[in-house]
Amino acid sequence: MKNATNLIALFVLLFTLSISAQTTLTVTSGTPTLDGVITGGEYTSTPLVTTLGVTLYAMDDGENLYIAATWDDATENVDKKQWSFDGSIWSQSENEDRFALMFDMGQNDPEGVDCAAMCHLPDGMSTSTGRVDVWHWKAARSNPMGFVDDKYFDPTGRHGDSGTSSYSDNDDDGSGNPTFMATNDPGANVTFVVNDAAAQTAFDPYGTLPSHTVDVAVPFDLGASFTSGDVIPGYVLRIPGGNRADVMTAGKWENGVWTLEFKRKNSGSEYDFAVPSGGTVDFVHEIFDNEGDDHWMDGFDGTVYTLDFSSIVSVDGQSGDQLPEIYALSQNYPNPFNPTTTISYSIPQNSYVSLRVFDVLGNEVQTLVNDKKDAGNYTVTFNADGITSGIYFYQLETGNFVTTKKMILMK
Repeated sequence: MKNATNLIALFVLLFTLSISAQTTLTVTSGTPTLDGVITGGEYTSTPLVTTLGVTLYAMDDGENLYIAATWDDATENVDKKQWSFDGSIWSQSENEDRFALMFDMGQNDPEGVDCAAMCHLPDGMSTSTGRVDVWHWKAARSNPMGFVDDKYFDPTGRHGDSGTSSYSDNDDDGSGNPTFMATNDPGANVTFVVNDAAAQTAFDPYGTLPSHTVDVAVPFDLGASFTSGDVIPGYVLRIPGGNRADVMTAGKWENGVWTLEFKRKNSGSEYDFAVPSGGTVDFVHEIFDNEGDDHWMDGFDGTVYTLDFSSIVSVDGQSGDQLPEIYALSQNYPNPFNPTTTISYSIPQNSYVSLRVFDVLGNEVQTLVNDKKDAGNYTVTFNADGITSGIYFYQLETGNFVTTKKMILMK
């Protein structure tokens, strides 16, 4: 009966896809600030409101694609697999806000993202045909780290992009206890995460969670004692590496509204959809709380949407149509970093530009740019080899425009 129910649900989703008209989100030129907040005038694209009530925006600075999403959510759920101790036993919660974008890696193949209808079915995650690039934001994992769970689906199943994930499971040891409490578990003496506000800098690089307690990895004493009410998150967090770190994100929940921002370089890896110059990409999306047995069905939007890059003449270069309209300084990528990171900035007119790096005491560490520049979009690499780990600031100054951003060096 369960399999029959799944097949019926899948048929309904595929049928919905076949009859839903495509709705277009046009990508415009610009450089938003990746901070999890959409300020007035930041996105110049006309917003698209999806069937599920998610408002989407999209911009491109010639090197990076930015997508913002915002939707109403009465409660903030960030406790996926959180372990709670009642004085005698441990128990896990299953409650986490999630949002996913799924892009057709065949660009605008009409068969494209229909395969995403299989996403999160109980019997597995795969596509019927082709491959789909998945940006999967998870409140309990992606949000503190500043990276999505970057992966792809194909007919053989679900695959993580190559590289190191941003988290690992603090799972059940088979007897109802967290893995780290298993006496014979070789992983019991490694680190796990506890609630500690001192991790704010390391795990919230964009400063979007000031009201939250975030997670930090600390040594665990196998002989430690626990009392009723103690809570331990269900994941060990770490900075991802390789292609798993391709998509950066920042999110914020406030007054019943979630706002997310995503950023990814146009020239992605073989696991990413290619940003087409002047072309289009089909996509679908999913939004749900990790709660209940049918959350994967409740949260899927059956409409196929189109991301339209026709106004972006060249995604890897500059043209007159792409010259910036405002001065802007982007968040460095990656962040945190070791030892190099890329900083992008835009100037709308010929200007003398100064771009400098400072430590927390205000001492200048390095001058990256000190020259006259033509109007355009620029990138520069900061190499921190020989510099100690910590918080640094980079400042763009040109004419009457001055702005500063924070970055984190972690060696």
